[in-house]
This record gives sequence, structure tokens and C-alpha cells, in this order.
Amino acid sequence: MNIKKQQGITTLGILIGAVVLVAAMLLAIKVVPLYMNDYAVGKAVASLAQEEDLYLKTKSEIRSMIRRKLSADYVTDLDKDAFQIEKNKGTITIDVVYEARVSVVANIDLVAKFAHHLEKAK
Repeated sequence: MNIKKQQGITTLGILIGAVVLVAAMLLAIKVVPLYMNDYAVGKAVASLAQEEDLYLKTKSEIRSMIRRKLSADYVTDLDKDAFQIEKNKGTITIDVVYEARVSVVANIDLVAKFAHHLEKAK
């Protein structure tokens, strides 16, 4: 008796694979914008290193510069508490530390923490 063993994927296997693929795509649709906004924040902070007279500006002027750069990239959800600016002995330190939260399903949220640092000498 020569019985061939069947090979291949079953309908149940296809359904499970489709569910996993759709879930991964929906998660990516929610997560990718968080990282795109973070890229814009990092770019705005890094661009401050090119400013000539950054040390002479006040903290509010520096915050305003960052906000203008972020608004050009449509990033509007950062609190003013996210910006920490310190001037010490000829160096200026700028830290941007924040959390981004996105609702995944019902009452399940995804929280991502981001931080950017810039230290520039006078």
C-alpha cells in the first residue's frame, strides 16, 4: 500500500497567517508616525548645533526656534516641559525628553519614550 502524505497549508493556516499579518500591519500604521515625529524632533535639535549665536539666546527663544522647526514638520504634540535647556560655563545643553502614547485597541495603549541631547560650546 502506497499512501502519499499530503503536503501544503490548510485553510486554517491561511486564516491564522492572515490575522497575524493584518495585526502587524495595523500596529505598524499606529507606530510608524511616532517614529516619524521623533525623527523630526531629532532633526530640529541637531539643527541647533549649526546656530552661530545659540548661547546668546534666551531659553524661551531657543524653545521658540525648536517649535518653529517642528511646526514645519507638523509636530505639535510636545509639551513645554519636554524641553530642558541649561547654560553652564560657556556650554549650552539642550535635552528633549518626552513620551508618545497611541491607542492600539480599546483600552490598550502603546507608550514610546524618546530622548534627544545636544551640547554645544560657546
